[in-house]
Amino acid sequence: MRYVTLRRVVGLALVVTIAAAACGDDAGESSDSEAGAPSTTEDPNPPVTDESGYPVVRTDGVSGPDIDNITVWAPEADGDWPVVLLLAGWTGIADHYTATAEALAAEGVVVFAPDYRTQAIDGPNWQDTYRDAECAYRHMRSAASSFGGDISQPVTAVGHSIGAVVAMALTLDMTSFGPDGPFDACPDADVPRPDRVVGLGGCYLESGIDGTSFPWDPSTFGWTHYDADIHLVVGADDAVCEAWQSEQAVDLLREDGFENVRLTTLDDADHFDVIFTRWEGDGDWFDPTTEWFEVPEATAGVAAVGAMLETVHDESGQSTDSAAAPTVEVTEVEAANERVKDVTVYTPVEDGAWPAVVLYPGYDQPRSTLDPFARQLAAAGFAVATTDYDAARMVSGDYECAQQFATLAAWDNGGDPAGVTVTGGHFFGASVATMASLFEPFIPLGATDPIDCGLEGQDDIRPTDLVVGLSGSWYQDECDLRPETGPLSGSLPAYVLPYDGNPGVPFVIAHGADNPYCPTEQAAVAATDFEEGGQPPQYLELDGAGFAEGIIFVESDDAWPQVAADPDSDTSKAIVDAIVAAVDALSG
Repeated sequence: MRYVTLRRVVGLALVVTIAAAACGDDAGESSDSEAGAPSTTEDPNPPVTDESGYPVVRTDGVSGPDIDNITVWAPEADGDWPVVLLLAGWTGIADHYTATAEALAAEGVVVFAPDYRTQAIDGPNWQDTYRDAECAYRHMRSAASSFGGDISQPVTAVGHSIGAVVAMALTLDMTSFGPDGPFDACPDADVPRPDRVVGLGGCYLESGIDGTSFPWDPSTFGWTHYDADIHLVVGADDAVCEAWQSEQAVDLLREDGFENVRLTTLDDADHFDVIFTRWEGDGDWFDPTTEWFEVPEATAGVAAVGAMLETVHDESGQSTDSAAAPTVEVTEVEAANERVKDVTVYTPVEDGAWPAVVLYPGYDQPRSTLDPFARQLAAAGFAVATTDYDAARMVSGDYECAQQFATLAAWDNGGDPAGVTVTGGHFFGASVATMASLFEPFIPLGATDPIDCGLEGQDDIRPTDLVVGLSGSWYQDECDLRPETGPLSGSLPAYVLPYDGNPGVPFVIAHGADNPYCPTEQAAVAATDFEEGGQPPQYLELDGAGFAEGIIFVESDDAWPQVAADPDSDTSKAIVDAIVAAVDALSG
């Protein structure tokens, strides 16, 4: 049952304006490098107040079949507010964080705080804990707009104590928490990871309860969300999760390649001051029956909220997105029927009518591997739709339906139906893009009529204007492929021969000179064959680029799957520039 009440948060109206003073004076603050006190520059989301001058916050709740009792704190006023997932410590009880959540909401943030099973951490695996947190995160993304939240802005995960460890994993592990992870009971599996994470008094390396050591080393976890903004905040007097844990965690993250990492240490602050909380009674603090109470005037709590707001609003000037990766709007589109797959659409944040691009991932790879490349294309002025496909059903033409649905999704989200359309893919996806572009119209084996994908608007889709092949396996029998890609083996593909389904459509073919699987020679031959077949190609052989590295803005050792983004890749930028130039030429 949903409920709405109004709460006046007395004493927290000036959280942002006094945060710097609290950090520098009463609470004190030391930091590595130039973390400094939270900024006092004008906030893009100023405090929300009623005529009395007090902040006004509303509380509500959401729940679902996968997670119960998610408390929501939100500004009462209408707005497009940033969104935070707040994960409790050992108790897993959201009510212990009411003061923190209200302080954030009073400053223009929508906060979702679930009750979740932290006690599962005491067992041999953390699956229940991580599952609850992930399900809550997905519910938050789907429900945020109902409370004025705007998930097109960077989303932040905040965790306290052991919740900091959970928030860190949920943000940085793009594989376990993605569509192929173990949390398939949660809805909306393929959602972006949080952009930013704040670890508050985190027990990263040792249990604050019994001293049990954790092998906390990012290099062993497979954490790959390297462009996330990471901010660790800890009280200097924390006796539960000592400050040395946060300090060492920062070093380990940086050693593993995470560059956007900050540490803020609050003087004269312990484990509970930072969340405006104390406990009393004879029981242990982590006992669920222990009585907790709030200390809303705690200067360390005010300072911690200031540090969190600094991250949420990125007031420090440290962006989660580099200059090479401007922020884009990301929209998830559910499949319309069983013949198509879910689609992710990337568009510039500005309104416009953008050329539409459809991208297929490599063989047996999720569309999420194309996320960095899709973001770069969107930033360059395209509506980019990434789609999955079933490589085992090529003869059925499902890939063609996937292309049609992705095209329609791109048009529905800022793409220009009258503009240039592009179809591309990585590795085997380059072959799929080629077939989808040249086999026009696609007629299923044994049929006489073109395929009917059952999509409203499919008759409005014109043949592709440009085909893009990235690290293409153009002649599979010349590629050194993994055993599991055996079904791709074969001789000369038919699509390199003249085919009159879409005559004259140009190609951009990009191939890394250091590709360890498919040699550049076969890509160069494919370019020649396309040209002789009447499909003029632009062939880019890129020094220093491999299979994914330097091709789709992915940094890797060419081991599959490649998931770590390298937004500063010059070779990948050269591909984007070539696509932009080709589209500009087609646009006249």
